[in-house]
Amino acid sequence: MYPGYLNVGCNEIINNERAATYAAEYGIQLNCDRCEALPEVLGHAPYSNPAADDAPWYDPIVPESVEFLGVWSNSGIDGLGMSTLTQGSQERSQGGGVPGAPRRAARDMTVVMTLVAASECALVYGLGWLSRALGGDSCSAGCRGMEMAVFACCPTAPDDGSLRYLYDVGVARGVQSGARQYAGDGLVLLQVTVNLFAGNPWIYSDPLAGEEWVPLGGGELVRQDPDQVYQRCLEPEPCATDPLCPPPILPPAPPAPVSPCYGMGVAEFRVTRLSVAADEYPAWTTLVPVIEVEPGGADMRRLLVRFWANPAGGECGVDELDPCDSCGDANVSYVPAESVLTIDGRTERSQIACETEFVGTALARPDLYGQQGGLYRYPYFPCPSGLCVEVWSLATDTSEDARARVLLVPRTDVI
Repeated sequence: MYPGYLNVGCNEIINNERAATYAAEYGIQLNCDRCEALPEVLGHAPYSNPAADDAPWYDPIVPESVEFLGVWSNSGIDGLGMSTLTQGSQERSQGGGVPGAPRRAARDMTVVMTLVAASECALVYGLGWLSRALGGDSCSAGCRGMEMAVFACCPTAPDDGSLRYLYDVGVARGVQSGARQYAGDGLVLLQVTVNLFAGNPWIYSDPLAGEEWVPLGGGELVRQDPDQVYQRCLEPEPCATDPLCPPPILPPAPPAPVSPCYGMGVAEFRVTRLSVAADEYPAWTTLVPVIEVEPGGADMRRLLVRFWANPAGGECGVDELDPCDSCGDANVSYVPAESVLTIDGRTERSQIACETEFVGTALARPDLYGQQGGLYRYPYFPCPSGLCVEVWSLATDTSEDARARVLLVPRTDVI
């Protein structure tokens, strides 16, 4: 990975190009990994000084903030170059063992970086800023952790596919000061270490495809009970059971939670089918979908989003999409008008965002259920695949300006 950039909780922490440019004004050449295109990739003008650039730490009412020159690193982030996959085993009493279910543990990461300042006072200010910046800001998700961004390699242009994201990131151990060095013109360099962890161990890229919104208001009119199709999706009965000697009756299992507001019965629906092609996906990767639905000017009810893997890139027509072969349903009984519903396979969380008149955006968790109102499981596609999506909603509650889009996001567990 490229060690010269780190963003945690929407705060730029490491930027080698910024730190090297500011230090050069004091006659110091930092021995670090440079990446000339980084300012352009980040949407920044060429760097000059902290005040003119409005550097992340710059505060016009704190004079020493202009003498803090930034954070650089040439050691990378320890913990991103290793998989967190583990698989335990259970010993058998008669010898040998049984492998357990594979799982991925939370990701532990260690970041070694160097703070650069033109004075001791500026260094103290920079330490305080760094500690505060690692605490996140309004882009954070509170107890759910923060988003973290790094580059897999030195980026050469915006949207070149080198950016990587981690989610549910927290600080396992804050700033730990190390060796201190002094250079010419009073420059002070301080090495610090920070320990981070990612509760979500996966590393995500930018979405591959499906950035176009698809209108829902003109979808096909269908009068049907969407659940009738599952009456034929039953598992076959085992054939080795003797009908004259039935097995003992097991104790009843506790019932699975079912949505109390799950809509049932025959009704008239608008049905729209989306096809998302992933023509440029990496061969060895896993894809997760991110679904966004905007109901437009009317409340949307009995929303059903159904997923199919489409590895052959075939047509997503009604004759090709068998509900018994789907990767799962997402059922939402109600989406308010003028909101945005997001079903995010990266974080495995969903939300409805509503713009309010005076106090900004209100966020809420939708009542998200799976097939026939049961538990919902976020789908993923372990083989490179396109995607077919079917969107159902009550025709009387589907606005003409309703729309949806699908993003496919690659994930890996090592960079």
